[in-house]
Amino acid sequence: YNPDGDLEERHLPPRDRWLIAAMAMLTVLLNNASNEANSVGFYQITKLLIIPTVMLIERLSGERKSYSAGVILSLVVASVGVAVATVSDFEVNLRGSVLSFFSVLLTARYQMW
Repeated sequence: YNPDGDLEERHLPPRDRWLIAAMAMLTVLLNNASNEANSVGFYQITKLLIIPTVMLIERLSGERKSYSAGVILSLVVASVGVAVATVSDFEVNLRGSVLSFFSVLLTARYQMW
């Protein structure tokens, strides 16, 4: 905000804009490749891991954010729900697991930016 209370337009440096754009493209590409290489159940479970991954990255990077019991409980309930719904459609393979790992990691980092 400027002194008048209006929003002030700011621009990211070109390097940061390119970095964010590249990360967005990689996130989409890895998510699509992961979806193609895995069963729907495995893909959904790995997508659900993005939020806990964000929490873990924040914790490992020294940010001492705290999460309410409600937030943690909702993550547990959602995780159990997805696991129960997809237990019959769950296949694991090396290529899909590697793609999923990088997809979750890059998507979590991109969302943090």
